[in-house]
Amino acid sequence: MKHNTLLRATYIFLALLTVAVSVSCSKDDDKEPASGDGIGGTWQLASFSYDGMFVALDEPIAVTMTAENINNVQVTFNNDGTVIGNGTSFTLVIAEKANPDETFEIPTKMFEEEGLWEKDGNMLYVTEFMTSERTGIPITTLNATTLRLSGSMVDEDTDAIATVDIRFTKSN
Repeated sequence: MKHNTLLRATYIFLALLTVAVSVSCSKDDDKEPASGDGIGGTWQLASFSYDGMFVALDEPIAVTMTAENINNVQVTFNNDGTVIGNGTSFTLVIAEKANPDETFEIPTKMFEEEGLWEKDGNMLYVTEFMTSERTGIPITTLNATTLRLSGSMVDEDTDAIATVDIRFTKSN
């Protein structure tokens, strides 16, 4: 199983932002910090789903992914344009579409890394501090209590289209 593909799939959570509607990642060191734009604050992960390809042992496999044990997973979007998670563990459940009854679970601890965020229209972009990788995902719902990020992306390894849906509830 390729580590980069798994990391990219799980990083999708960070407003995941390893996701985009045909938006490719690029370095972007000149971005200004974000303003409030309604996203500022702490958001608790409510649900996550992924439907697309996953590269295991260098062979793409059609899968679905969901997150379990997400009770305390939080991400804070600061008004100065920084973003950080609380580092809480959760379980990523992966099921092969050809055999959906057989799943495997991957315990993961994301949202420890800091980054920068920016809202541009209906897109949310996050730039990782460690890699300077910038990723975007469409914002489909943003109000006082709900942040929903949902859209399609093109997998860099397989050129296959995947869909992702991430929902957060405001915790402060």
